[in-house]
Formats: sequence, structure tokens, C-alpha cells
Amino acid sequence: YTLAVDDYLKANLEVLSRVWKKFADPRTKIMTLGDIITFVQNTKIPVNEKAITAAFSLSKMSVIDETSQTPKNSYDKMQFVEFLEFLPRLAWVSYQGTPWANQALHLLLDSIMDNIAATVSASKVEVEDLPEYYEEDEDQDEI
Repeated sequence: YTLAVDDYLKANLEVLSRVWKKFADPRTKIMTLGDIITFVQNTKIPVNEKAITAAFSLSKMSVIDETSQTPKNSYDKMQFVEFLEFLPRLAWVSYQGTPWANQALHLLLDSIMDNIAATVSASKVEVEDLPEYYEEDEDQDEI
């Protein structure tokens, strides 16, 4: 997750909110793993269920009280903020084993966003002219 990904998600938040409302349970406002698999299948992004499950699991926040199984307090249910974490992970797993695998994460996310937006008959918001500090992100690990 990088600043560029954050800016990209913020720019497309309205479209992503519409996607969430379409696939999440309207009563509980959560998505199950099954809902996520259905969503990804609707996007026609070529990724298998095992990779979707891995991305789903890695996107979950820690559950504080594992004995309490409230609708939003479970490892098999996802909240909107976790969905936003899931999308870059989906982009990353969808390109593993391809020549694009080493591209910047925001570019991978951008490449699948048309498919995601199409599920609600929308268009992605083009994010151009990303600030120069994104190129410096790679050097941050050395500090």
C-alpha cells in the first residue's frame, strides 16, 4: 500500500462506494467471502478463487474479540474499509506470473479499475500527474 494507491482509491471512492452497495448485504453492510468471489467473477478479472481468498484474508483487520460473532466482527465478513484494502491486493494477485508483476501497485490497480467500475455501469476516475514524491517511496525502506 502506497501513497499513490491511497490517492487512487480516494479519487475513485464514489465509484467504489457504488460497487460496495451493489455487492454488500444491504441490511448488515458487509460482504462475505462468497460476495467477494461473486464480485470478482462479475468483474471478469482473471483470478482464481484461491487467490481471491488469500487477498480477502490478508485484507482483514484484526478481530479483537474472537468469541463474539457480531456481523462485523468476524474473519469471514468484510467491511468497506477492508474492501478498499482488498482491491490493491486483488490487482497484485491478478498479475502474479505475468510480465506486469513488478509494476507499481497503483498502476496494477488502475489496470483493473475499468472492470470494477463496469459492474455498476460507471467509469473510473483517471488519476494523472501523480506527485513526484511517489518515486521516492521506494527509497523510504532504506531510512
